[in-house]
Order: sequence, then C-alpha cells, then structure tokens
Amino acid sequence: MSNDGGPAFPGETVMKTDEGFEVQRGMTLRDYFAGQAMAALIPVCLHDTDDDANPAIRRYPEYISKLAYANADAMIAARTPSNDKGET
Repeated sequence: MSNDGGPAFPGETVMKTDEGFEVQRGMTLRDYFAGQAMAALIPVCLHDTDDDANPAIRRYPEYISKLAYANADAMIAARTPSNDKGET
C-alpha cells in the first residue's frame, strides 16, 4: 500500500537523541484507521472464545491486524476521488 493517507495528526516533534536531534512525525492516517478498526474487531473476533478450549485463538492477533489494515486501506480508498467517475 503506497497511500498511507498522510499524517493522522499533522505536526512535528523534535526529540533529543544521543546522536543529536530527530524529527518525529507521528502515525499515519492508515495506522490511525487501523487502530480504530482493530478496537472494533477484537471483541467480535474473540467473542465467546476460551483460549484453552480453542487453540486457534493464538492466531487471532495476526488475523485481526490484517483485517484492521484491510479496513484502513478501504477507508483511505473511499476518501480518494475516483478518476473514472469523479466520485469521492
């Protein structure tokens, strides 16, 4: 995914490091969207599961993360104007 949506919260913070200074730009809009999607997906994916009764639960963090970023990519695509019909 090449379109990360830009910064979620525009601004820069300058941090002092051992090597000098480093500019921190924060998270991208894609990361922010994924975090919001993940917050909604976790309860749905883990509903009524028991780790001892369902060993597959151990795979859910990767699955949930992939779903969250797929949702974030869809949200970014939805806010990008379409070239063929001029829709947003």
